[in-house]
Amino acid sequence: LETLQRRAQTDPAYLQALLQRLSAATELDTRGALLAILAGAPNADVLAYARAQLDSADPQARRNALDLLKAFPMSDAAARELVTGRLEHESDPTALKSLVEALTPSLVADEDAAPVVARLAELTRHADADVRAQSVLQYSQWDNVTGAEETLHRSLHDPALAVRRAAIAGVIGSAARSERLKQALLDIATDPAYDDGDRGAALFALQRYPLNRAEHTLYAQNQAALDARH
Repeated sequence: LETLQRRAQTDPAYLQALLQRLSAATELDTRGALLAILAGAPNADVLAYARAQLDSADPQARRNALDLLKAFPMSDAAARELVTGRLEHESDPTALKSLVEALTPSLVADEDAAPVVARLAELTRHADADVRAQSVLQYSQWDNVTGAEETLHRSLHDPALAVRRAAIAGVIGSAARSERLKQALLDIATDPAYDDGDRGAALFALQRYPLNRAEHTLYAQNQAALDARH
């Protein structure tokens, strides 16, 4: 794979042949192999191809474009602007989720991050649970201090389990901390309605919080019960 990716980076004719094959690919294995090679060559030609395919009437062509965008670092201004621009106008929940997935956090200037943060903040309230979940996860990493605490607290009480799971992961991966976040995590960690994976994740997140004696007792009891079952 690395050899083919290096060739795609250095051989323009080979790169164009890969893109043509991707356009014609109908088998999942073939498509996956081509995308894996192209993921190692996120350059202007691949971005131009993705931009053109995003407006295709062919659903598969749009999926190819969305998958290719995930290969680009968001420090790439052209890729970042393409993704954020599409987020402003996209209405299909599946496409929205893929676009949000492409927003892998990168070190960029605050002014460049601001449009990303603003759109992700809006999408954490989207009607579709999968879009909300992915947006919560990305937003907590792009804006892990300023607004993440409020968003994570709201999302820990979201009616959709996928969103609550994303919020737990967001707490683990961000710098957001508060007493109400700690209480929400304790509630999840001690609630038998959650499965062991969710309760274990909440317990893991609680390791980053100072706990009083009563809280520590709850934590220790539930961690011991989890360990005993596994």
